[in-house]
Amino acid sequence: MSTALFVTLSAGGNLPPMLGVAQRFAAGGGRALVLGHPGQADAVAAAGVEFAPLPGLRPYDPARHRNALGTIRALTAVLTDPAAGRGAVAVAERERADVVVVDCLLLAVGRAVGDAGFRTVTLVHTLPSYFAGPFARTPIGAVAALRGCGPARVWGAASATIATVLPEFDAGRASAFPALHAVGPVTPAPSPASESDAADAVDAADAGDTGAAGSRGGTRARPRVLLSLSSIWYPGQDRTLQHLLDAVAGLDLDAVVTTGASVDPAALRAPANAEVLRHADHEALLPGVDLVVGHGGHGTTMRALAHGVPVLVLPGHPLMDHPAIGTAVAAAGAGRTVSRRSSPAALRALIAELAGPGPHRAAAATVGARIRALDPAGAAVAVLRPQAETSLQRRQ
Repeated sequence: MSTALFVTLSAGGNLPPMLGVAQRFAAGGGRALVLGHPGQADAVAAAGVEFAPLPGLRPYDPARHRNALGTIRALTAVLTDPAAGRGAVAVAERERADVVVVDCLLLAVGRAVGDAGFRTVTLVHTLPSYFAGPFARTPIGAVAALRGCGPARVWGAASATIATVLPEFDAGRASAFPALHAVGPVTPAPSPASESDAADAVDAADAGDTGAAGSRGGTRARPRVLLSLSSIWYPGQDRTLQHLLDAVAGLDLDAVVTTGASVDPAALRAPANAEVLRHADHEALLPGVDLVVGHGGHGTTMRALAHGVPVLVLPGHPLMDHPAIGTAVAAAGAGRTVSRRSSPAALRALIAELAGPGPHRAAAATVGARIRALDPAGAAVAVLRPQAETSLQRRQ
């Protein structure tokens, strides 16, 4: 039986793609061990995958309120710390790993594992062109290069790269990544318990709906919109959420708002047609949603489109992949992108337009059909298997 290590960190939406691949690898008869921050243990266990904390990985809370400089400093320290690399190598040696899948953010880990002679596969959880371009040019990339783990050096040394993106959503440069396989968006398969919870959430959300058929074919009297900016903190996020709540006030629709850990729902003024929650199961809500308003996170956006739901993107941060995701959504005709500093009046007009009928709905349905036709986790495992089997044969 081949053994694969999956090395990650708590940085928001980067865990689900790696966890989905690890889950499928284990389901196919291999051993999958996820290494990461201790706070990720419950999510990994819920997917039925083995977990252990990564020795040497610095603590990092992505929901903590920091300014831009503070975020860059904290994240750079985590991503370029050689202690995490040494920890990953120690676990790989102890567990006799055949292949090590490393989150593309963990530059010091990627270099250490590769230098130790392990077959290394880079996992890219959003647009490869973003990492090869804007990310590599950030201060994080510059500091990493000074510390001997520059992005181009680390990614270029990997045996292969798995990108959990739709190829047509990323027409940019990705030359930094060798043997790039764009497999499509990956999320973990739900456990029986989470499927039951999802059904309960849908029942609860629909409990008050009566009357005419909704625009998604249910029994709702009017459209429903999901507003969710991020599970991690970006400066100004609370102000943007309030603008969105002000925008939906008085519209003939119902809104569900999820704030995540970084914003207290009690700090927001909610209109009568909006329910503000800290957390909710988006996968459970999406079948009954007519529009998602998000920050341009790859995971949130792809989940919405997989259900054929149009997306309005308010890019959360200019240094992240958010602007590129918004541009890709607009280019596909599946939604729009607009500045997060837009006025409530401007946002109100866009939300009213996109929550209703129009060509954006057919375009989102087309993208959704494309996503649902893929087996991205299976395609990712097909990349890993030859790498792991080659190492296993050498050990035997």
